[in-house]
Amino acid sequence: MHKAIAEMAGEISDALIEDGLTCRTIGIRVRYSNFETFTRARTIKEYGSSREKIIETSMQLLEQFLNGRMIRQLGVRVSGLADANIPDEKEKQKTVAEFLH
Repeated sequence: MHKAIAEMAGEISDALIEDGLTCRTIGIRVRYSNFETFTRARTIKEYGSSREKIIETSMQLLEQFLNGRMIRQLGVRVSGLADANIPDEKEKQKTVAEFLH
């Protein structure tokens, strides 16, 4: 599971950095083999885009689901996006439309 989380976190981190964004909330989605699906998210204290922080938080969220049941699908997501280059705007989450303009 750690390898899958690390790959997804790396892709997310790279995309955030490339787009000049940071995030404040990191979440996971776990789907078991019987298609039961659960999501969990955690809002961190400071905005960031580091691969390590995304991995660390995702793994902490995943721990409660590592109960011997077979996981069919695993996903990692981020939200609470802000422009990494404008510190004053880090308190406000932007919409997709605002980022595109």
